[in-house]
Amino acid sequence: MGLQLLFQTGWEGGRHDGLGVFAGDVSRFDRSDNLKVPHMGWNEVRWREGSHVSEALGKTSEEADFFYFVHSYYVRPSDTSIVIAETNYGDTFCSGVSRGRLLATQFHPEKSDKAGLKVIENFINL
Repeated sequence: MGLQLLFQTGWEGGRHDGLGVFAGDVSRFDRSDNLKVPHMGWNEVRWREGSHVSEALGKTSEEADFFYFVHSYYVRPSDTSIVIAETNYGDTFCSGVSRGRLLATQFHPEKSDKAGLKVIENFINL
């Protein structure tokens, strides 16, 4: 929920204003694609090359890590330069953003085994 609150507008239970730290909105996964909603469980996260997170993890866009997700909504940033991670669930969606010292993820690093602990450790060490 923290990632989603950072955006301008959310649509859960009607239109609601977010904190507006980032331009964009939060939309629900489309069930017409036969997707199970909420999206729950382990899924691949691909890091965008050049982001400080991918560099800290030593990852390229060709490499992926698995993280744990529990969500029915996803963010759609207006400014794609803040996107540091993407995941595919029916379509590709933004699963992590960063600007300056702010880092937010859609997945739960604290529930994501060694890869999640590495993200937390790298954030602390920034």
